[in-house]
Amino acid sequence: YIAEVAEPKMRGTLVTINGLLICAGQFAAGMVDGVMDIVDEENGWRVMLGAAAIPSIVMFVGFQYLPESPRWLVMHGRKEEAGMVLKSVRETDREAVEELNEIIHVCSVMEVMDRTDNEETSFIEDDNNNDDSSGRAVELENLESISPYIEDIGNNAFPSTSRSRWTALKS
Repeated sequence: YIAEVAEPKMRGTLVTINGLLICAGQFAAGMVDGVMDIVDEENGWRVMLGAAAIPSIVMFVGFQYLPESPRWLVMHGRKEEAGMVLKSVRETDREAVEELNEIIHVCSVMEVMDRTDNEETSFIEDDNNNDDSSGRAVELENLESISPYIEDIGNNAFPSTSRSRWTALKS
């Protein structure tokens, strides 16, 4: 949402700051949870759960006042509403109109690409005459590329399993 509503020159900065603040918040929550567990071993979990609910409630209430994403509105045929949202968050109407046109163009290109992908998929299936042998060949090729590691992977993941099973799978 931030990347869609922010001004183009600020998008990268705001998305990066958002990611950093999320990580910092998770770290701080972990520290507070650890302290609460030390301070009150019996009821600390209740405080932790209640404290986590507060930001969630604040965000839920705040989200009710945010406008819809312009891209979502365009994708659902509500171009006028998308233009109004962009005009409310851009400095000039010209910027809003330019960005709306760009969003409309990108959404139409994505729609064409989706249709093309579906056509290519059916073309590939027709071309293979429903013969799955080429898919099996690719699977075998991928298996051969990891076969030297199968025994090590199996032994590390399942140390109690006998080595002969992984050797048999490898061959």
